[in-house]
Amino acid sequence: QKAAALVCFDNIIEACGGSAKTYAEKFLPVTLCYVGSENRHIRQAAGFGVGLCALSIGAEGFTKYTQGTLKTLLPVIHSKDARGEEYEEATESIIVSVSKILRQQRQRNKQVVSEVLPMWLGALPSMDDTEGPLTHRILLEFLEDPKCPIYGPKNKNMGKVLQVLGSIRGTEYADDETSAKIRVLVQKISAGLGNAAMSDLVRNLSQEQRSNLL
Repeated sequence: QKAAALVCFDNIIEACGGSAKTYAEKFLPVTLCYVGSENRHIRQAAGFGVGLCALSIGAEGFTKYTQGTLKTLLPVIHSKDARGEEYEEATESIIVSVSKILRQQRQRNKQVVSEVLPMWLGALPSMDDTEGPLTHRILLEFLEDPKCPIYGPKNKNMGKVLQVLGSIRGTEYADDETSAKIRVLVQKISAGLGNAAMSDLVRNLSQEQRSNLL
């Protein structure tokens, strides 16, 4: 019953968009309460609902909720059972909600977003053909800025970045535009790092990831 109720409110918020802002602000605490539920259906409906609430409330209105919301969501997507068969779909729903919030708050909550980006990256790639393409479009928006904190100090996260990109390019988890942008981005990264450094990073990728990237 709880899952059905959450799905019902998700549908209302999604259909009404910004005009449901007042209801979204009341619904948000409910979604956050259930996002860690042991029931996978409740967890998924709540997790997806968080992102819908953020979009309905809007960038300005959601600013005050950003830090607390992300603080609740991140431990769930990094929990030991997050990628288990039971919670896989729920985890993908939560990841796409985090993605939407990061995109929305990129300019308004720069410090919070900067701190969260590497943790978000650590939960990727999103291996879901429904939610994955949007998450990865948002990822590319951040990666196209060479100074983005997602790369980490001295590009320490570059290996993870390439692993994610190599896992999604040319697959159902990235649309054609995203795949094309990945190719251009990898060329820029390679030119910036130099052949030796790039070769060292690529060496740690799987054969499939290397083939997708190069």
